[in-house]
Amino acid sequence: MSNVVAKPPEITVAIFDDHRQTCEDLRDLLNATPGFRCVLAGLSLRNVVRRIEQANPDVVILDIHFPGESGLSALADLRKARPRQRVLMQTAIDSGDEILLAYRLGASGYILKGDGPNRILSAIELVAEGSSIFSPRIARELQRLTMGVEGTDWVLKLTPAEVEVLEQLAKGSNAVKIAEMRGASVSTVNKQCEAIRRKAEIHNMREAIVGVAPWVRILQKFWNLWHHKDPKPPNAP
Repeated sequence: MSNVVAKPPEITVAIFDDHRQTCEDLRDLLNATPGFRCVLAGLSLRNVVRRIEQANPDVVILDIHFPGESGLSALADLRKARPRQRVLMQTAIDSGDEILLAYRLGASGYILKGDGPNRILSAIELVAEGSSIFSPRIARELQRLTMGVEGTDWVLKLTPAEVEVLEQLAKGSNAVKIAEMRGASVSTVNKQCEAIRRKAEIHNMREAIVGVAPWVRILQKFWNLWHHKDPKPPNAP
């Protein structure tokens, strides 16, 4: 009887990147490396959740930027549909806001487009095993923003108007001043405060302010990406 050598388990990976060459290079790297296999390579985010559910990869590599689309929005949808899915975000620059928000949305880490093959494969392997991959600088910023703040996933349910109200409350403004600034009624501002308390499931607005204030700038950038809005230039109408 011949001895059958068991094939080592493979880490299956799905890639989403709008740059064809980058996508093909990653696919070829994975398929040429023992222990890895690319099961899906997409150039757009169309039906991204359904396609990933069908491919059922261990790890998803998801570019942050797509023309007219947001990788962060796709990440939010994917994590909602597949809470245990391991996702590596891919970005061209080791910049803070988008990576920090990706972390809040459930990303397991990120890789840079300039990373070499060994770094990419190592990151995929570690993420597949359940680890997180963030640079020391980003990790320090994550620690600063999340220090003492637990259970704050509710902040992603806030509307842009509610975040703006929280931001002004954190600066010391009251409902009357906020209403004047936003051109709204005091009743509207009070209703927004009540909505914030309801989403946070707490009674003390001060706790909500402490929990969300560090994330206001990042959340505002997220909504710009989610709704494909470019920030207005200075002095724009």
